[in-house]
Amino acid sequence: MIQHSPTVFVLEQPEIDAIVEALGVAPRVLINAITVGEQARDRCTPHHPPSAPGLSAWFDVVRVLRDHLVPLGWTADDTANYSTVVSRDGFIRIAVAGGDWGT
Repeated sequence: MIQHSPTVFVLEQPEIDAIVEALGVAPRVLINAITVGEQARDRCTPHHPPSAPGLSAWFDVVRVLRDHLVPLGWTADDTANYSTVVSRDGFIRIAVAGGDWGT
């Protein structure tokens, strides 16, 4: 069995901004959504259920993306309980997922 090593891409901020803008999204929209999500995660205490920090972050990132993009013609979509936001032309769908360097 052949084992493949993961490919790691390291991009500079201008390259990231260009990719995001090519999708029709201002980089500040993603930065704002992630910031709000991380603030929600940080508000959780040890008394919250173990899944609360990740879920709280996810809830707010999805909400903020939709708050910014729906007025620009994007559509909120929850088909099969998979929450995304879809571009006006339907060719781009943004989903929110968490992970670390290994995922």
